[in-house]
Amino acid sequence: MNHNWIKWPLLEGFSKSATKILQKIIGAASTSPAQAMLATMVIGLVQVASGLVAGKLFRKKLIASGKDILGAFFYGVLFGTATILTFVIFLLGGQVGVNTFIITLAIVPGLLIDWFYFDRKIASRQWLGIVVAIIAGYAILDFPKTAEVARFPLWVWLSFIVMLLLAINQGITQKLKNINPVILNFWGGLAMTVLSFAGLVIFGPIDLLAVTRSFWLLSILTAFIFVLI
Repeated sequence: MNHNWIKWPLLEGFSKSATKILQKIIGAASTSPAQAMLATMVIGLVQVASGLVAGKLFRKKLIASGKDILGAFFYGVLFGTATILTFVIFLLGGQVGVNTFIITLAIVPGLLIDWFYFDRKIASRQWLGIVVAIIAGYAILDFPKTAEVARFPLWVWLSFIVMLLLAINQGITQKLKNINPVILNFWGGLAMTVLSFAGLVIFGPIDLLAVTRSFWLLSILTAFIFVLI
């Protein structure tokens, strides 16, 4: 089997680690969920802009098939929700290490999606990997008893929700594997922008003058890394 594709998820992993640190800084510095929406809207707008610029440079039409547009938009909604929740997790005092490890547990639902939806056989070593991942997750949460699980902080449960959202999005990415990244960035970014703007309306106004310059810069930097991912 050709394993040349492995370098790409490795690069994705390094990129996601970088964004996790940036999200921690932004989330910890935020004072309300509205700022999480604002940061996500910035990311969405940068993705839309990158799609427009790249489309112009590479002469790629942004109007694709209905399936691709719908898939990219749905991808953006899930990714936008996961991004907002990640900022909120760190706003609530979430730990980077625990959150990152919970996110990596997406390999469990990811393999199951491969098995059920894409009809791929799971090798014995992969089943072993699922077992090891579950045990490792249990260990990093300090071997909680059933009663203790119910008392987990909210940010731990939100981390599991983000993990599931990202696993589903990996499935969408696999389904749309032939889609041009320009289209995915544009329509996915548009979905993120609409979602986060709706969140800002629901959670109330935000004083843009009170938002620090570092907040804008870190949000934009995070957005550019997301575009590369």
